[in-house]
Amino acid sequence: MTNKLRINLNIYHGKNSLSKLKEIVKEYNFQKPIVIIDKNLKNLKYIKKNINFIKNKKFLSFNSEPSYQMLDNEKKFFIRKKIDCFIAIGGGSTIDFAKGLSILYNNKGNAINFMGFPKKLKKIIPVIAIPTTTSTGSEIIYNAVFTDKKSKIKLGINYLNNYPVASILDSNLLRSAPSLVIYQSAIASLMRSI
Repeated sequence: MTNKLRINLNIYHGKNSLSKLKEIVKEYNFQKPIVIIDKNLKNLKYIKKNINFIKNKKFLSFNSEPSYQMLDNEKKFFIRKKIDCFIAIGGGSTIDFAKGLSILYNNKGNAINFMGFPKKLKKIIPVIAIPTTTSTGSEIIYNAVFTDKKSKIKLGINYLNNYPVASILDSNLLRSAPSLVIYQSAIASLMRSI
């Protein structure tokens, strides 16, 4: 059996690369994108300036990894809107949350029903991932981590077609992260390497 390594290669990177977001949205012909932003980034002028062309925005708080129950609670807000793209700006939790919503948007049922490796799903909504921290890798993988609050088990929704269609790695965003987040990310990267 041959092992394959699959990875998202639509990566835009470098200082000020967030300014390419409008161009990326146009390139993919997204007409109704929605931005999901970590609430801690709400007042960052650099982000505001580069997403002002997008009408729909939703600010969410992630004190820990998102849960299946949070997905179920929030999906009602998103399903009422006509969306053709999720743009996630934040850490791995924000990006994972958008990837979870991308599956739930056209597929009926509670989020917990999609735990593991679901198959034969209806069309998912594309995700553009814009990380503001390092080490999670959520911007280049199809996995999305969620916790079940009832059983206290941390698993995920892992769907092979759920890679972000594009990722923007902007050093200006990483520079804006609190020192503690950078230290934690560095330690997490070291632990994964070992």
